[in-house]
Amino acid sequence: MIQRIQSIYLLLVLILGILCFFIPYATFYVSEINVANIVATGVIFNQYAAVSASINMTLLIIITFAIVLLTLTIIFLYKKRILQLKLIKLTMVLVIGSFISMFLYADIIKTAINAELKYYFAAAFPIISLVLLYLAHKAIKKDEELVRAADRLR
Repeated sequence: MIQRIQSIYLLLVLILGILCFFIPYATFYVSEINVANIVATGVIFNQYAAVSASINMTLLIIITFAIVLLTLTIIFLYKKRILQLKLIKLTMVLVIGSFISMFLYADIIKTAINAELKYYFAAAFPIISLVLLYLAHKAIKKDEELVRAADRLR
């Protein structure tokens, strides 16, 4: 299971998905002072924040959790390659959705608290995940073609 390269790719996607819950992907500044960070679970205001905003980020939480759960499921479905391919495509759609919602929520919060917005490297996690999912899809497809070619020889 783990000896396959696609399992390594999927494990990296899983790690990036989990890190999205803890590493901020954007920071808000008011007058050069860091007032808030945004992670997949919501906005974290610090002690310097004179403003607060209540933004419901349930959609991003659900999408990120679904990505983590689907990736974990895909890793353990290594004997069902066709199902893995379909679930990877679904996960790719969810990653694109999380990428879009991350930036939409950041923009909404930016206008709500009237702050300057700066993105961190964690904002690239969905793009990296998308590339890794594509590589896993390609490797699984190659494995499936190899198995079918071996079946034809029998």
